[in-house]
Amino acid sequence: MTTRRLPMNTTYSWIAKGSVAAAALVAVIVGCSSTPGQAAQTCGAVETLCGKECIDTLADPSNCGACGAVCKPGEVCGASACSLTCGAGSTQCGASCFDTNVDGKNCGACGTSCSVGQICAAAKCVAQCPAQQTLCVGDGGAISCINPNTDAKNCGGCGAVCDPGKVCGAGKCGDTCGVNELLCKGTNNTLYCSSVQTDNNNCGTCGKACTAGQACVGGNCTGNCGLNEKLCPSGDGGAGYCAKTDTDQANCGACGTGCNSSNGEICVAGKCILQCAAGLTQCGKECVDIKSNRDNCGGCNSPCSGLTPVCAAGKCVAQAPCDPNTEVVFSGHCYYIDGSGGKCDVNYALGSNATMAAILGNNTNAYAGKNYKHQPSSNCCMWTSDASEVYGMNAHCNSNGPFSNGEPVVNGAGCNGAKNFAIGQLTFCGSN
Repeated sequence: MTTRRLPMNTTYSWIAKGSVAAAALVAVIVGCSSTPGQAAQTCGAVETLCGKECIDTLADPSNCGACGAVCKPGEVCGASACSLTCGAGSTQCGASCFDTNVDGKNCGACGTSCSVGQICAAAKCVAQCPAQQTLCVGDGGAISCINPNTDAKNCGGCGAVCDPGKVCGAGKCGDTCGVNELLCKGTNNTLYCSSVQTDNNNCGTCGKACTAGQACVGGNCTGNCGLNEKLCPSGDGGAGYCAKTDTDQANCGACGTGCNSSNGEICVAGKCILQCAAGLTQCGKECVDIKSNRDNCGGCNSPCSGLTPVCAAGKCVAQAPCDPNTEVVFSGHCYYIDGSGGKCDVNYALGSNATMAAILGNNTNAYAGKNYKHQPSSNCCMWTSDASEVYGMNAHCNSNGPFSNGEPVVNGAGCNGAKNFAIGQLTFCGSN
């Protein structure tokens, strides 16, 4: 039997061989800010904090393998490396490579996201398994929740089959069952070691099944669970299990209330809370770097403003002046246009289409009289942090400024959802 292992609902550390998605088996990673100047949201398990943005460096062509590592035009990013094509087992989505069999944001097809509380298995969004069970994909793509401690076909993990005559006890194949286990018959009369103290199908003894609304506790079918436990559905024939709702990721505080593990949430005292990565501090519902976050500089709720709008080393300091010949000041940041092919100066990062829209919405002629930061472009469609290029230059397409009124502009030079990534591509950058 060929079986692929998927994660238990209490851990998301499994990485599929050759998978770009890696630990992205949980369904939804809360979107991070892609607009310079906004505080970054909590980064997911496979994301890296690049400046103030959460970036999937496994697949982001502008940050492939590391922040600021830009793939060449025509290349794609997969498994943290730039290449001409996606590797075996992965699918090209834009300029990124994902394993659509397990990627929660591209499950079965590019752009198909699973819901909170689901994971992507065999290219399908499915519900998480109950505690102490593992989701496995068997022959023909059949998906099922198994107990790796007792399942002889998946003993200790998916696809680990015990030899004929052997039984699975405590996740190991052997001749006899472990303590508090009995050799019982399962599906198709297959023998397996049942934990009769907690097995809803063999509660106290083989063949004694608990009914709907009951769970096996201490070898007895009961509707009463222990302290800090609640009887929650487990999906095995209608019988439930006693979930420790103070720590259960799938039933945190109440049955069916799942914590978003991919977003760094853990269940503590019956509440889903953030567990911030090293170097980050929890401020409200965000994990931020208080050394550089303007809204939480040096500590939570300590914003920088006025004459000291920049947070540096945990202190509010004055903004370094923007270059009046090439840069526009907006929301405390400096933004410039250049023919740099998607690359930005040190302490600058690609700006988004939304940021350019905000700048021009505030002043249509914000860039009038400005010039390219270093050199004219060789392609007039503006490379931003977004996948598509919607802004372009008309009068000064590939030629020196100063720029005219109304430049750049939406659909300028015919750029309407273009995806040109030339060496000298028109590029939009903003200070961190």
